[in-house]
Amino acid sequence: MSALDRPVTIIDIATAAGVSKATVSRALRHDPDTSPSTRQHVLAVARDLGYVVNAHAQALRSAAPSIVGAVLRDSSNPIYGALHVALQRSADARGMSVVALTAVDPDHPENEIRAIETLLELRVSGILICSATAASHDIASVRGRVPMISLASPVGDSGMHSVAYDERAAGRTIADEIVDAGHRTIAVHEVSRSESLSVHMRTSSIISACRRAGAEVVRIPYGRRHDDAKGITAAMESGSTVIACANDAALLRYATVAHREGISVPEDLSLVGCDHVGSFADPSLGLTSYRLPVEETAEAGVELMCTLLRDSGTAVRQRRLRGEFIPGGTLSRRATADSLIRQ
Repeated sequence: MSALDRPVTIIDIATAAGVSKATVSRALRHDPDTSPSTRQHVLAVARDLGYVVNAHAQALRSAAPSIVGAVLRDSSNPIYGALHVALQRSADARGMSVVALTAVDPDHPENEIRAIETLLELRVSGILICSATAASHDIASVRGRVPMISLASPVGDSGMHSVAYDERAAGRTIADEIVDAGHRTIAVHEVSRSESLSVHMRTSSIISACRRAGAEVVRIPYGRRHDDAKGITAAMESGSTVIACANDAALLRYATVAHREGISVPEDLSLVGCDHVGSFADPSLGLTSYRLPVEETAEAGVELMCTLLRDSGTAVRQRRLRGEFIPGGTLSRRATADSLIRQ
């Protein structure tokens, strides 16, 4: 059976399969009232004809539209890649489809707005804005046409739904674990707000919590163009015995530089990261890290979107989810633990 020179319709399938248009429609929807043999026959004919399901049209005919958009800051970053996978799994479990776009360059938040506008043009039912870098007033200019949720990133807009990591709690936990291990002089990656609001909040919280515990803090400015060798040198020359890294990727790069320079981890210099996703969570690496609640955030975000699609008048919800500290082999305990006085 040859493909047609025009888009195949369900009428074409019905004619070729020798069944009614209604039967084809039910078979393509996997309606349980259609017998398995009929469904398989119709689907086989549809494949032979080259039929492509118009998912958007199906959603519009459905009582519960289920195509939502997701804007990811940078899917090449492991944390965003893991969030994308978790979103898709949560959506699949609810019969929801996710159309994802990546804004790519955080230095140009207008790309994020353009991605949102593209999703709106595709007529998605709702949009999950993952780790937004655009200002809340910019997002406000495109908000209101469909339900929107800020996901995995703090949002300053009190009128916007959000489900985010509790970055301040993450920072306090990391600081407490480092201090409890007896470290007196602690180097911390300092990330600017413009670089990443989430990581800025976490690293600022680490700095504040360490100082409250009476530890000395050495700030190491950190960004995408960071020189890892200079960071290691700055930490060692300051007398720091541990570095609270911006993420697990930075931790691994630091460990590589330390090995090259003959610096033993964790005996000479301890390293603590954050994320604990994908390959970074492999037990064989033994990284001391903080696990961000990626799966829990995706699950809560999709669940909230389902609620908003059922009731667009739902009162604004803003949740902060906590992760957990993951002990590993890159944080040593210092003999001076008991002498560090908490204030």
